[in-house]
Amino acid sequence: MRATRWVLLLVVGLCCLSTVSEAQDAVVEGLDVAEGFLENYVNLSTFPTVAARYGNLVVVSLGADGDDDKTVGVLGSGDNTNYGVFAIFLNQNDDDGKAELDLTWAKQFNSGTTFGVNLLWRKSKTETGSAKITPIGGGGPGNFNTLGVGAGVKVDMNDERMLELAGQVSWFSWETTDGTGTVTSKDNGSASYRLSGRIFSEMSSRSTLVPLLSYAKSDFTEDSDFTGGTDEDVTETSLDLGVAFHYDVNGNDLLILGVSGEYFKEEDVGAGVDESSWHLPRLFAALEFDVYSWLTVRAGANKSFDRTDDTPSDTDVLTSEFGFGLGMGLHFDHFDVDATVDPDAVFTGGYLFSGDSSDPLTRITATYYF
Repeated sequence: MRATRWVLLLVVGLCCLSTVSEAQDAVVEGLDVAEGFLENYVNLSTFPTVAARYGNLVVVSLGADGDDDKTVGVLGSGDNTNYGVFAIFLNQNDDDGKAELDLTWAKQFNSGTTFGVNLLWRKSKTETGSAKITPIGGGGPGNFNTLGVGAGVKVDMNDERMLELAGQVSWFSWETTDGTGTVTSKDNGSASYRLSGRIFSEMSSRSTLVPLLSYAKSDFTEDSDFTGGTDEDVTETSLDLGVAFHYDVNGNDLLILGVSGEYFKEEDVGAGVDESSWHLPRLFAALEFDVYSWLTVRAGANKSFDRTDDTPSDTDVLTSEFGFGLGMGLHFDHFDVDATVDPDAVFTGGYLFSGDSSDPLTRITATYYF
């Protein structure tokens, strides 16, 4: 009977292929904290070993804005956990309509060490006579055809400390031809990569420290061989680092305080682009507390000090940003419904009281645990 239920749930997830984008969750958005600092299944695209700490759930997430618009996923270990935990997530961004398939497997061994692997695939194409454009849309890593392979390891250093490491290699691809079938643009096949690491260290029975470090380089260089030219590097580089402090307030409530820094650099030799930006420091705080056994409320805020340097134009820009998150969760036995609330709707009263047309909820996530 259990095996039959597992098969049916997996089929349901597969049948939702056409309705779903990168795994995102209302819990993370409500806290307004970078997902790497949290213990949540949405991390499995970066840290595949996370899958082994969850199991037997189905999730559907619908967003009203942002890149991560729809997600459906199944994560389960089946009857025989000796096979590890498998996860399949399907994500879709309404901006370009392309679906992304994210497959993950992870297994924890008796030694406490966990291994995990991840496969990410995204593809699209349109043809008009002899002309072909792939992918549809173009521009930005989320709009290119993508094949990514990742792996990770989690090591229990002792009873109070866990180290998690992961890496991913990706290839962004595209090709465009004219009406005669002549190639006018395509990728040069360069690989991109991301390296990530974090530690969960219990400082006491009620507090945990979470340092995080991630480095990524994406390559979008065009192959110029067919035009008789030479390849000119087009790359994006990012570095994220920081530390978060988790504190258990009353046994059920969670307080998160932290500081982080983010660096981003974009280079396009042919277009003369050489721009870099720092978000340093970014200060953040979040609180999750249970109002009742069936109701959880979340709130978070962050403040960053930003610097952007445009080398060709010799222009430096100094700014600051403030972000705010608000959310809630309803719990019904094996079923949770979490939502992210738009702060503008809270302050304006929505369309009914002020005529404000913003969506009162920006994301709803439904999770069933079986």
